[in-house]
Amino acid sequence: MGLLKQEIDGITDLDKMAELLVRLLCAVPGWGEKNVQ
Repeated sequence: MGLLKQEIDGITDLDKMAELLVRLLCAVPGWGEKNVQ
C-alpha cells in the first residue's frame, strides 16, 4: 500500500508541476501565440 501511495503522490506532483508550467507560459505575454503560429 505504501508503494501505491507513493505513485499517487508522484502523479499529483507531476500534475502540479504541469499546472505551474502552463501558468508560467501563460504569464509570459505573447510567448504562446508566437509558438502556436
